[in-house]
Amino acid sequence: MSTIRTADARFGVGDIVSFSFGLRNVAAQIIEDRGPIGVKGRRLYRVRFDQAADEPIDLEIPEEEVALVKSRKDAAIEYLKSGGLIAILKSNQGGKGPKVWLMPDPGGTGILHTFAPGRGFVGGKTAPLSALHGDKIFAPKRAVVVEYLTTFGLDNREADEVVDAIGMAP
Repeated sequence: MSTIRTADARFGVGDIVSFSFGLRNVAAQIIEDRGPIGVKGRRLYRVRFDQAADEPIDLEIPEEEVALVKSRKDAAIEYLKSGGLIAILKSNQGGKGPKVWLMPDPGGTGILHTFAPGRGFVGGKTAPLSALHGDKIFAPKRAVVVEYLTTFGLDNREADEVVDAIGMAP
């Protein structure tokens, strides 16, 4: 699966896009940039979305038929701020916690975390030990948590923004 956005690609793997599917618009996650292999060199993307309780649907769609809903990074930041980081940090309260990756949610509209290496698109490090005090970041662990967040593709400013949104405990 291609994970590198090329200079001429408008979207990247992990971005959440919308497009017309039958009589409605759906949100889907880009899971592969197929490149300019369509008719007359049109760029194609493989996308995945869920239909009710059925298995996810994968299909290829031309670049000009999709619109960006949310970048993968924006979706990850939103998830981490809204309780995802707390859940991840709680996974390693006792020591040798599992490695954590971020993955698209089954509905294709956001991000979740997983402990299964093949399902995630970024991450793979064990959450910092004892980084929580209640549901806040333990102040002496701030730098470690910020560094950990960079393993999910966030820069230091974005990681600080996530930590500030959650709050600090003494």
